[in-house]
Amino acid sequence: MMPIKQKLKSENGASFLLALLAFLVAAMVCVTIITAATSSVKRVHSDRESQQMQLAITSAAQLVRDTMGETQYCITTVTTTENGTTTIETTKTASGVFASEIEAAINYVDAYHTDASASGMKLSVDGTDLPIIDVSFKMSADTTEPYKLLFTLRVQDTGENLYLTMKSSRKTDNTVTESKDKTVTTETTTITWKNPIISGIREES
Repeated sequence: MMPIKQKLKSENGASFLLALLAFLVAAMVCVTIITAATSSVKRVHSDRESQQMQLAITSAAQLVRDTMGETQYCITTVTTTENGTTTIETTKTASGVFASEIEAAINYVDAYHTDASASGMKLSVDGTDLPIIDVSFKMSADTTEPYKLLFTLRVQDTGENLYLTMKSSRKTDNTVTESKDKTVTTETTTITWKNPIISGIREES
C-alpha cells in the first residue's frame, strides 16, 4: 500500500509536464522570431527591387527626354523658278533615336488627321542587371497642339509605369537665291520637342 501512496505524492510527472510546456513556449517564441526575421528579409528585398525598378524607369524617362530634346523633324521645300517654269521639291527628314517612329507618326497625323501611336520600342543598359523598359508613345493630331507626344514607359513584367509629355515647337526659315533667269526659294520648317513633364500619372495628349 505504501508504494502506491508514494507514487501518488510523486511530482516527477508534474515536473515533466512543466518542462514540456516550457519547451513548447520556447519553440513558439523561436518560430515567431524566425518568421518575423524572414518577413523582414523578404520586405527589404522587395523594397530594394521596387527601388531598383523605380530608378530604372526614371532613368529611362530622363533618357527619352534628353533624346527627344535632340530630335528634329525637318521639312525642306525648294521652289525653283527658271524661264517662267516653276518646280517644287519637298524632302522630309528626321533625326534621333526614335527618328523612324517619329517620321511615321507625323506622316500618319498629316494624312489622316487623327492621333498616331507607336509601340514595341525598348530601352536597356548594357552590362547591368537593370530591367528592360518598354516604350510607346501617342502623337496628338489636335491642331492647337500638333505633334504633342505622350510617352508611356513600363518595366517589363511589372505594373510599374511612368509617363513623359513633350510639346512640339515649329520654326520656319526662308532663303532666296536669285540669278539672271533663275530664282530659288528654300523654306525649311524644323519641328522639335521641348517642355518635358515626367509624371507617375497619365496626362492625356
